[in-house]
Amino acid sequence: TLPLPDAPRPYHTIMDVKCPSSGEAEHFRKDNVALLQTGDELKFVVAGRRDFGWMLNCIDRLAIDTEKVRVLVAPVYQVCALRDLAEWVLAAQRSNLRLQPQLHRVIWPEVERGR
Repeated sequence: TLPLPDAPRPYHTIMDVKCPSSGEAEHFRKDNVALLQTGDELKFVVAGRRDFGWMLNCIDRLAIDTEKVRVLVAPVYQVCALRDLAEWVLAAQRSNLRLQPQLHRVIWPEVERGR
């Protein structure tokens, strides 16, 4: 929801892209995509097959340069099975997708947020 600086940055950015099931998809700043630098990352947290398809369409529609920007995909904890998501990633046959479980949920499943 915040604008990226329009200048070279000495850090890399991990930008969350909210999927439709989150109810926050409209808050994504599409103008930030053009400001992503080599090594930056886009992270999608998907609740199911519909979100996954939306994510693939979003990558294509916004012409994300996946050679420059990494694409991380994570399952919504206790909503989307990690195994199912892994199968969708493999079936999509896109070598640029990285399965990224939300490790704070795996390590501390009983707390609402990481420490």
